[in-house]
Amino acid sequence: MIIFIRIRQCVFRPPPPLADNCSVIKVFGAGDNNTNGLYRKTPFGKNSTMYVKDETRAIYPFMNTWHLGQQNVQIFYLNKVNTTMPPSYGWSTIPYHGSPPSPLLQCVESP
Repeated sequence: MIIFIRIRQCVFRPPPPLADNCSVIKVFGAGDNNTNGLYRKTPFGKNSTMYVKDETRAIYPFMNTWHLGQQNVQIFYLNKVNTTMPPSYGWSTIPYHGSPPSPLLQCVESP
């Protein structure tokens, strides 16, 4: 008896980034409820942007990845895509810091 197995090739497609002109991002669905909420666009460095909720939560780029957490203190969620804007999904929960499930992001205000 001969058995044929068909193998499908999976192609990784990074999640789409949010629109470049997004001024407010809504974070929702995160297991860490303090992470959910609205984040406002703030200048960050020379040519970059970060989004800040309050003194304990921000979305910011660092070394070709996006971090969601307390800047320079603790990362709760991470997304390993190198884009100019944070991606809408595909975030990983950092064990012992963030709580699953990982968040989703949505642009809720653009100028």
